[in-house]
Amino acid sequence: MALSSVKTADIGDESIGNIEYVFLYIVLKFRHQPNVHTFPMFIKLLCIVYTLFITIFSEQLQPPIILRESSDDDVSIGSRKVFTCNAIGYPSPTYMWLREWKNLTTTFSSSTYFEITSAKNQDQ
Repeated sequence: MALSSVKTADIGDESIGNIEYVFLYIVLKFRHQPNVHTFPMFIKLLCIVYTLFITIFSEQLQPPIILRESSDDDVSIGSRKVFTCNAIGYPSPTYMWLREWKNLTTTFSSSTYFEITSAKNQDQ
């Protein structure tokens, strides 16, 4: 039986998406083939493919780590100030800018900076 002749319909609808079941199914199908002497090599290859698949497609959550943030330096009234924050994590962090725990932006975004184009007295 060629690998291309293994159909997902043979596996059953309930197992679609269950990669362990699919690999086990392939192993059991190929175990009784005439080229039994190639079976151990086939199993090794299958294990490598399975490991790569799990490594690439597993989604492990990673908490955000802040790499860089702005300093709290004084800015003159009328001056421009850009606040930055760079973070990594999985899924990719999104940002919402706050001042005294009140939102300065209406939604979360992927923007890593917030700009005050002309500082006012109430921006302090």
